[in-house]
Amino acid sequence: MKTTTVNNNISLYTPRAQSYIDHAAAELRENALAMIRELPEVMHVSCKAANAYIKNAFVECDFLFAMFVKKNKQKPSRLELGVSVMTSLIPLEITNFIICRPKNELISYIEQEYTTEQCAHDLKQMMESLYNEVKSHI
Repeated sequence: MKTTTVNNNISLYTPRAQSYIDHAAAELRENALAMIRELPEVMHVSCKAANAYIKNAFVECDFLFAMFVKKNKQKPSRLELGVSVMTSLIPLEITNFIICRPKNELISYIEQEYTTEQCAHDLKQMMESLYNEVKSHI
């Protein structure tokens, strides 16, 4: 697992932020695909996650991203895929469930449909929502 680290301290709300988010999204998808390929067809554990970080890039805070897979209790042959964003400021996270499919269909979905651009778009929206929520608590 690599960490995206820079010392620019740019704002999450500037156009320059997008390149860091794109990089984190690409890394997150790559990590998630590797993780999912290693999972059994029927999971016996509740959750596995692939992570990516952006540290020291934004003046607002650091962000941790996870693309995770949970077993579906009602349909053991299906896995639930989700994405979450956490902030370094307070223990708060935003989670978005994306799809529930068998393992091979999850891999195909990420490779063909859940593009880096879509992942980056989702991450940015979640980062902004999370940071706005954090501001209301500080």
